[in-house]
Amino acid sequence: MDSVGLVGYSQDHEGYLLVTEDWLKGGYEPSINCWGPLQADYLMDQAMDMSGLLLTDEIEPHDPWGIWSADTWGPYSLPVHTPDLTPEAGTLLEEPPDYLYSPLLSNDELDEGVVPDLSWPDQVPRVQGIVQIAWQGGDPAVDLPRVLLERSEEDGLWAEVTTASGRAVTEALPDILLAHTPDPLEPADADQDHFWWAAWQAISTVRDRAGFPEGRYRLHVYGNRATGGSTWPFQTEPYEFTTEPFTVVVAALDVTITDDDMCVSLPGPQRGFRHVARYGSYRGDNPVPENTVQVTWTMSDGSFQTEDLLGSVSSQKSCFEDVVPSDAIEAVVRDVYGNEGSWSSWEPSGKTLHDVQQGQAL
Repeated sequence: MDSVGLVGYSQDHEGYLLVTEDWLKGGYEPSINCWGPLQADYLMDQAMDMSGLLLTDEIEPHDPWGIWSADTWGPYSLPVHTPDLTPEAGTLLEEPPDYLYSPLLSNDELDEGVVPDLSWPDQVPRVQGIVQIAWQGGDPAVDLPRVLLERSEEDGLWAEVTTASGRAVTEALPDILLAHTPDPLEPADADQDHFWWAAWQAISTVRDRAGFPEGRYRLHVYGNRATGGSTWPFQTEPYEFTTEPFTVVVAALDVTITDDDMCVSLPGPQRGFRHVARYGSYRGDNPVPENTVQVTWTMSDGSFQTEDLLGSVSSQKSCFEDVVPSDAIEAVVRDVYGNEGSWSSWEPSGKTLHDVQQGQAL
């Protein structure tokens, strides 16, 4: 660059630039201007002088004192990097390598050799289901994969899933996580394989988090691999692949009844990473949407009773007081999106039907 101009400044680096009158009147946080009432005027005068200089043929020396000269710091040049050739880029992995980074794993788990679960789900419950994939991709010098969520339409074609604002659901949003692992991890100039990992949790982007539409979905990955060249722009070619479809289904609610009271929660998964509900936990209990459920009671005489209930939040759950009929022996509970849970009077205290279904010991 032959010349440099000031176009902005870092917030709080020099404080708010108050004109003299505002500083003297005790304007907005004047104490930040530690150089006094003329600080802003001085900085603006110097910026104007420099701007005028840019209109001439004169070049202001960038380093008038020579403190950044090669004699002081030595020569410096950008490192030369040749992207690894990865002819297998675009190959979906069925089994992860020995080490595969995932932000869903703790550092201790990564150190212990825990790897992401790449087993393919046929059904993915809302909120609680997470789809994880890994593949051989390109060197990050040329590859920044685009991972797109697609939905099967009635005509059999696949269409991009979009948010309420019309944006495609990709790794550019919080919906899909993306991570890269080179093998070997170091040194960077070694011949490396490049493994990419992505995960999607079945939650809507902003609205209707617990009501992601049911249907058939898949992930579509677009990337680039290097084909040669040691200087930028490198020679590349695209790759892409799609996963097998999976079906999004309703979530399982946890239902607990104590005496005449009932509490219902929408539990987040062990490796969840998305916000589920206000007053809830992304890896724990969450109140159901609108604290509203429809419950169908089965009575001891075999009759049924259906009612809509409005509750309140207690301990990250939606709780309903004095609602359990004295002769109820079973209940089916659904939230406003159709997510469903059950209760039966034979269940031991402290355990729910969902616990039993998940294989927890009674």
